Amino acid sequence: MTPNQRYRARYQDCVDRGLCVVCAKEPCRPQRKTCANCAALQVMRRRQWGMKNPERQAEVCRRSRLKCRFGLTPEDFADLVVRQSGKCLICKSQTDLVIDHDHQTGQVRGLLCLACNSGLGLFYDDPIHLQAAIDYLAHA
Repeated sequence: MTPNQRYRARYQDCVDRGLCVVCAKEPCRPQRKTCANCAALQVMRRRQWGMKNPERQAEVCRRSRLKCRFGLTPEDFADLVVRQSGKCLICKSQTDLVIDHDHQTGQVRGLLCLACNSGLGLFYDDPIHLQAAIDYLAHA
């Protein structure tokens, strides 16, 4: 039996018996696989690792945020930047780009600079409000 197989067997045994998969001594919390003590230790270890590896921690957080919020990988994001020539779709500036998405569908529309993305958000992504602002500026 390989070490990986032993680990999997021990893990499954703990799950079947309702024990913490880390210490195999304490009962696990409801709908969790670890006891409260081991969960706290895991959180502490993750934080310590993040403090020792800030660059890697930032990359892990970025990957997770892209995947969870927008369903994108960093490679997908890089492809969008290349397709848009690194420019905001509205003002064509080459400042840091952020992901613009439809708040109702979650669909990614493209990359915008922070100012343009914030501006759309302040107008509630509503073309009627935006047209009213254009009309106001044209007649001011």
